[in-house]
Order: sequence, then structure tokens, then C-alpha cells
Amino acid sequence: MNKKKLGVIGFGTAVGVFGGMFGLGGGVIMIPVLLYVFKKDIHAAAATSLAVIGPMAVSGTIGNIFSGTIVWPAFLLLSAGSIAGAYSGAHMSKTVPRDVLRKMLGVFVLLIALSMIFVPSRAQAVSGFSGSISLLAGLVMFFSGLAVGVFSGLFGLGGGVIMNPLMLFGFGFTAHQTVATSLAVIVPTSLSGTIKQFRQGNIDLKLAGLLAAGACAGSFAGANLKDHINNNYLKVLLGIAVSLIALTMLLKRSKHE
Repeated sequence: MNKKKLGVIGFGTAVGVFGGMFGLGGGVIMIPVLLYVFKKDIHAAAATSLAVIGPMAVSGTIGNIFSGTIVWPAFLLLSAGSIAGAYSGAHMSKTVPRDVLRKMLGVFVLLIALSMIFVPSRAQAVSGFSGSISLLAGLVMFFSGLAVGVFSGLFGLGGGVIMNPLMLFGFGFTAHQTVATSLAVIVPTSLSGTIKQFRQGNIDLKLAGLLAAGACAGSFAGANLKDHINNNYLKVLLGIAVSLIALTMLLKRSKHE
């Protein structure tokens, strides 16, 4: 295997560690690199990112199942909406101009990242969420999942940047429950969007395969590493990392624009 392929796998591993630790698909890292290093246009970058996110999320979720941090009722409700939304979002992606798509993504991710850093979390208790979900909360989760799915399919992200603040601030999950549940929801969400992107011919399958090989190993390691990091520290680290990447998306054009 040549150095270039090893470098791609190594980058995928780093993305996987990031995603496993923070409950994100890793698209916020992958898409800028696909744009500015691999010189993909925004549509191909989003589609290839989405194809990598699925297997990576599966790997991280396996580790979270053993740790018992996934909130399964929330997973089911969010996933029910996100599957339909992701397919629709992937279909919509072709109709949005490249520069508009990049800027929309950058603004949205930056706002979410800042909220993760500066907005206090309700989830201070060690136990976090436990018990049943009310009808209203269930509806909120379902329609939030729908929005997450559209976002994921459109931008090539897993959707964790929406789910994380929803679960932290809206439902009182701990950061560890949030990360684990978010990563689990990313599995069916990304699969739905990837099917549509594949049919549209947007995915670089060879590149996606190499990235996914590294990302799967990294995600499993990241999912286990997160259990040794303080809740509040984890949330702030997430916000700082994502905000830096969002600024890159806003300020730097890709080769195809």
C-alpha cells in the first residue's frame, strides 16, 4: 500500500476518533479536507462524507452499547424521522448552488458550535435522562429527527450538531448520553442519505472506502475514550473544534467555485 493511501486511512482514523468522542459523524472535518485537499466539489464532498459516516458510526455505537450510555427510546424516535429526512435532503442537495451550500453549512455549524461553548447545559446530574418520554417530547424528537435527516442528506453531515444541543439543553441528557445516542442515530440517517447520493452518482467510492477503513477503528477508540473525559470539558472541546472548522468553511472557497 502506497503512502498516499496510508495517509487517507490515517486521516480517516483521526476523523473516527473525533466522531466517536463527540457523537458526530465527522463530516465537519471530512468535508473541508475533501474540498481543499482532495479538490472535490461541494456536492461530491458532501456525498462521500456521508458514505463514510455510516460505517464509522456503527463502529462507535458498538462501543457505546457496552458502556450502556445510549438512550434507546430517543434513538428510535429520532431515527424514525431522520431516515425519511435524509433521503429527501440528499435529493435536494443537487439543486443548491455550490457556494450557497458551503456558506449555509458554515453559518449553521458555527452557530451550533458557539451554543455548545457558551450556553450552560441542564445535564449536570450523573444519571442524566431516565424514565419514560411524554407524548409531546416524543413528537418533538420525531420531528427533530426529520430535520436532522434533511440536514444530513443536504450537507453530508451526520446531524450530531443538531441532536447534541437538543438532547443536552432540551431533554437533560448528560454529555455522555448525548454523544452515544447521537452517534447511534447517525447510523440509519447516513445510510438513507447515502443510498440516494449513490444513485445520483456523487460518491467517490474508492476514497470513501479508504476513509471508512480508518474511521471505523478510530470511532471505536473514540467512543471508549469519551467515557474518561468530564461532561462539561467534553462539551466545550466539541464546540471549539467545530467552530474552527466552520470558520474555514465560511472564509475559504473551494477549487470548483
